[in-house]
Amino acid sequence: MLNKVPTLQERLAEADRAWQREKARVAGWRWAPSLAAIAIIAVAVDAFLQLSAVARVGWIAFGGLVLITVFGVVRWIGWHRTNPPERIARHLEQRDPTLGSGLINALQLADQAADSTVPPLTRSLAAGAVQDYAAKLDSRHLPALAVTGAARRPRRTAAWTGAVFALLLAVFYPVTSVVLPRFLDPFGDHPPYAFTRVELIEPGEAGVDVAYGSKLTVKARWSGHEPRELFLTLQPAGRTHDAVTLPMIRDGDHGFFQEIPELHEDLVLVAHSRTRHFFSHQRVARVLLTPKIEKGYLQVSPPAYTGLPTQERPFTFSAASALTGSQLRFRLRSNRPLLHGAAEILRADLPPESVALAPVASNEVAGSLTLVASSRVQFRVTDVDRLVSEPTPETLLTVTHDLPPSVRLLQPDQDGFVALDYELNLHVEASDDYGVRALRLHRGINGTFGEPHVVTIEGIQRDAGSRQPVLLAGLGVKPGDQISFFAEAIDTCPDPHLARTPTVTLVVVSTEEYNDFLREERDVRDLAAKYEELFRKFHELREEQERLAEAAAQAAQAAQKASAQEPQALQPETLDRLMARQNEINQRLEQQAKAMEQFVRPNPLYDFEKDLQEQLTQETERIRQSTSTNSAAMKRLAEATSRANGQRSLSPQDLEDMQREAREQADRLAAQEKTIAESVTQPLEDLSLLHDLMNDFNAFEQLHKAQKQLADQTAAYENRGPLNRDDQLALKELAAREQAVREVLEALPPLLREHAAAAETSFPKAAASGRQLASALDQARLAPLAGQATDRMLDADGRRSAQLARRLEKEMADLFSQCQGNTPGQASQELDQYLKLSLGSRPTQSLQQMQQCRKLGLKPGLFPQFGRGRGKGEGSGYSQSTAPELAVLGNEKLAERGPKEASTRPGAGNTASAGNPTAGLGSSGDRGELLQGIQPADRQSAAIRAESSIEAYRTVVDEYFKALNRPP
Repeated sequence: MLNKVPTLQERLAEADRAWQREKARVAGWRWAPSLAAIAIIAVAVDAFLQLSAVARVGWIAFGGLVLITVFGVVRWIGWHRTNPPERIARHLEQRDPTLGSGLINALQLADQAADSTVPPLTRSLAAGAVQDYAAKLDSRHLPALAVTGAARRPRRTAAWTGAVFALLLAVFYPVTSVVLPRFLDPFGDHPPYAFTRVELIEPGEAGVDVAYGSKLTVKARWSGHEPRELFLTLQPAGRTHDAVTLPMIRDGDHGFFQEIPELHEDLVLVAHSRTRHFFSHQRVARVLLTPKIEKGYLQVSPPAYTGLPTQERPFTFSAASALTGSQLRFRLRSNRPLLHGAAEILRADLPPESVALAPVASNEVAGSLTLVASSRVQFRVTDVDRLVSEPTPETLLTVTHDLPPSVRLLQPDQDGFVALDYELNLHVEASDDYGVRALRLHRGINGTFGEPHVVTIEGIQRDAGSRQPVLLAGLGVKPGDQISFFAEAIDTCPDPHLARTPTVTLVVVSTEEYNDFLREERDVRDLAAKYEELFRKFHELREEQERLAEAAAQAAQAAQKASAQEPQALQPETLDRLMARQNEINQRLEQQAKAMEQFVRPNPLYDFEKDLQEQLTQETERIRQSTSTNSAAMKRLAEATSRANGQRSLSPQDLEDMQREAREQADRLAAQEKTIAESVTQPLEDLSLLHDLMNDFNAFEQLHKAQKQLADQTAAYENRGPLNRDDQLALKELAAREQAVREVLEALPPLLREHAAAAETSFPKAAASGRQLASALDQARLAPLAGQATDRMLDADGRRSAQLARRLEKEMADLFSQCQGNTPGQASQELDQYLKLSLGSRPTQSLQQMQQCRKLGLKPGLFPQFGRGRGKGEGSGYSQSTAPELAVLGNEKLAERGPKEASTRPGAGNTASAGNPTAGLGSSGDRGELLQGIQPADRQSAAIRAESSIEAYRTVVDEYFKALNRPP
């Protein structure tokens, strides 16, 4: 029985443990809402008060303490706290009424069985009763009976509390996602929750590596409420007390920025408000200590002989060039304090050469080298910590050399002729890249050269020139002699270079021969253009005088009105301006008079120019008289408006006097202009009309020469029989030329009538001769005959081609002999009579001089093969010279006349431009004796495109030859 009592007590103890653990669970579930409330309160307090790290640690400690306490209490209740057996027995009897009071009674009997004071029999009976009751309880599970289910309700409450807690976390996720990491990692980089959220976007989350001494731009952006200002705190790594705060600059609507000029150590960057109610995550700027070459400078000191200054310029390590022997000084700047540097020179097939770069400042090194050859140079620097720069920049140095000078002979610039009375201005120009030291001018007569004339250039001049007048008469030369010129230039290089111009040779011609050259190229209409230019300037001065007279009249009228209202309003400056303009016009008129007085050469181009010069001289005297009268009046007017004390006074009468003098001079100039038009301009215009008609006769003469040559050349195919391909090609070319003759024969009669009608008034006999020649050309039907010859040539009929060409030449010769016998005499008498009436001149050689002209009266493009090399020569088959036309230097000044300036009179010949004072003339076959010693460069011409009218015939010829070669 004694052995049964411990078993019942153990079972009651097991039931008590189950009951106590249930109580512990109840207590734990009841404390869960409180713990959630503590967490919610901590989150809310941090969100609103932005707790510091210490405060957050306090909250964490408080919450942990509460949690540990609750855990300890629950642990003590459930695992360490026990109830008396009677308490658990009573609890079990209450849980199961069927037990009655048996458990309490069994415990009492067990106590009696164990009590030694109780009689043994009683103890034995009590033990037996307890054993029997324990046997009855074997089927009952007392721990399960002890659990009351009281934990279900607090567990449901805790579950709802957890759900509400999770819901709050989800609903306030923007807050909890910011705050919870702050509590989980209180000393980490976790910004507090705020309505304004700031984030550093540059540098990013990974930070940034910055070269030592470089600048860093920090950019921040915000979301939520807009901040009025933002600050940036720079904290050296590990040194919070050295932090520096800078205001950030607004950049648009959602950003701020700040530039850190120089970084020398690692920094922790944080953007925040002034009160730090909000701030960003930290970003790290890591400084790279490896030295870097930030800037370079190159100083180039050219050799002393160049005279160039030493210049230093920024050096970007791209290719550089300098003159050989130049001193180069490199200056490199680094972002780190430097110890030294080096420049390694690399040349092909040579060992590397190193040039030391010594410190010149804390972060600069410099060194020099002499450039002697092109090379590649690498640079490196070493800082005070003996770190070598990376990467190593390099550059290519290129050596340039002093080039030879260039020299040009500008006057004369080509071979040609020079008149004996011409004053040649020898003009030489030279240039060199680093300076010209001397010019040497060589002159030779008939191949014999003397000592050169040396012009020493003082100082360093890259462009130099020399003008030397050459008086041919003083050299003792005579017509036919050759004068040769060339020039040399020497530069300033220590090992000097010399350059030389080509030799220019001029053949000396007499003044009469020079005039002959000009007469062949120029007609009276070209001569008139020279006078027109002179008179145009006089006309401009007369118009300027007219405008001055009108201005003076307006000033006088204004003075009359002003003096009636306010006499003191008249200003002497008005008269001064008018007088200054008048004096300027008088000076220009004096210059014009001098030009008119010396306008015609002593030996002019045409004899009648001497009479024109007499007219110009008379007008010159009148111009000078007019300007003298006006100048004296201006002097009197200036004296009248001056006072003894030096002050000026002006009256309306003074302006009226000014107006009168200006108007009188304008009237005198207008009268002179009319006189010049009658005495000079009109005779030149009439003579131009006569010369146009004479050019038509010259055209017929040249046409006859061309036809004679065609007849001679066509005779070579007269007796050939069937012609081969080459003979057919030859006749094809001759057909093109014969077609041109036909076109001229068709165009010449109406042209003669047109020019005859224009010259009818002044030269009726010459006009009658022109109409006679036109009628003769029409009656002879030369143009149809030329057309027949062309067709026979296209048909490759050598015999008929030669016969027709010869017949056409004979009829043209007969007609030309008739014209040549009748016209010159009549024209000469008529011209002398006209000149006597118009200019008062005696009989001259003017007609013979005008007949020398070889400018044809044809309209441009009719027959380009005619004339003295003025046509294009297209389709002629002749070899052509590639050398430029030879110049003829003389004192005749002919005006430039381009296509727009050419005379618009009917039938006026197309004039070639003439330089001033040089008339450029082509080489002449009948002046060949003057070209001895000059070697022109000829070449065989290629097939050249003909005029459009000839092209039409060539198309027919091509089709003809295709038909001949078509296989049967």
